[in-house]
Amino acid sequence: MDFTYRITAIKFILLRYWFKCSLVQIGTLVATGPLALGSGCGMFHYNTSASIPEGWYVKQTADTLTRGDILRLCLPASVGRAAVRKGYVHRGSCPGGSRRVGKPVAAIGGDTVRVLTDSIQINRGPPIRAEIQLRDRRGRRMDRVTGRIVLQQNECFLLSTESPFSYDSRYFGPVACHGPYQILRRAR
Repeated sequence: MDFTYRITAIKFILLRYWFKCSLVQIGTLVATGPLALGSGCGMFHYNTSASIPEGWYVKQTADTLTRGDILRLCLPASVGRAAVRKGYVHRGSCPGGSRRVGKPVAAIGGDTVRVLTDSIQINRGPPIRAEIQLRDRRGRRMDRVTGRIVLQQNECFLLSTESPFSYDSRYFGPVACHGPYQILRRAR
């Protein structure tokens, strides 16, 4: 077996599966040298979705949520069920049977979000290019949210600009966000 094939096979495994805690720690130590591993098991996440850049993330707990954070959360049960049924999200242990997702937080409680067909505007700021897809990649009709939304306390609006097909608040609206929050930070 040549070296290139081994690397490709290893990358495939990394992209498809969660590692057991000891493998993550060993891999991190080999790849980055001495690194504070924090509380150990379950602290790392390898993202393969198109919603945020592919790669390793460190899971951190935070008491506050700010715009730009990448929030790891369970979707609302009805949204999670639909997302699993349509193949947008893998099965998992969240209410509705979905897996936790990692999505950037665009707006938080008290913010005003204006959802247009080709952009999102937060608090009268500059428009964020975020086209709303009318159909998914399989040609199925997508539910969508449009208009002006004032977020209530403990609500957030999730928005990914990494992929035009990211399944986020453009399609299901704001979600409940209660602390403590699980935030993903890019591992460096």
